[in-house]
Amino acid sequence: MNLGTQWVKLYKFATYHINAYIYNTHLTMKKILLPLACAACVLSMSAQRASDSEATFFDSSKPEKLVNFGVRAGLNVSGFTGDLGDILDESRCGFVGGVSVDFALMRSFYINSGVLFSMQGAKYSGNGLKYTATPMYIKIPVMASYRYNFTDNLQWQLNFGPYFAVGVGGKLKAEMGSEKDDFDFFGGGLESDPATGETHLGKDGFGGKRFDMGLGVGTGVVWNKIFIGLEYDFGLTKVVNHTGGKNSNFSVSVGYNF
Repeated sequence: MNLGTQWVKLYKFATYHINAYIYNTHLTMKKILLPLACAACVLSMSAQRASDSEATFFDSSKPEKLVNFGVRAGLNVSGFTGDLGDILDESRCGFVGGVSVDFALMRSFYINSGVLFSMQGAKYSGNGLKYTATPMYIKIPVMASYRYNFTDNLQWQLNFGPYFAVGVGGKLKAEMGSEKDDFDFFGGGLESDPATGETHLGKDGFGGKRFDMGLGVGTGVVWNKIFIGLEYDFGLTKVVNHTGGKNSNFSVSVGYNF
């Protein structure tokens, strides 16, 4: 049986029969970031009270450098929400990396942006079938970034704002026993066979939408120009044309600020 047809059958099965129990690892990631951000906030306020320096919780003075560049590399743990996440219900790990740019408005408030290459997607295994979605995006975050300087060499960041992304490649890979097939993730979509009336994925692609946008929240620490950070992004637009579902992505990254 055509693997594209199997996808449609799997989608219908998941929609009506397995919604009661869904293993979405990426939902767990949402629960990780908030406690870490709260802990960092408490640490910041405690350090402020304990410090004998002139540092304040919000410093409105101008920094020496108004534009700062850096490099980032790290690990994504991604998945999908909604109907698509009910089917491709296993998280997938991928690479994220690129260039960061900070625009300083004052010492405690920046606009954090950059250009990142992000490998995302999700998986499904069961009933003799295996599907793996591997979309890749060029992502541009535009985040408001609060900064607290514990010392000249140690800074805490809290970031929140939108991101915009464009899909640049990726596949939906399908396996059923010894039979294997793959479809371009972006473009194409469902087609109907006039001879049999069956609906299946066309060879033009899985039906992924190239444009994606959403919101991100993150926190990080810079020590002697070395950056370590966590971020969670939740999509606001549909991932594919023929079913509901949005991107969900947790990332851990390290970097260096010039």
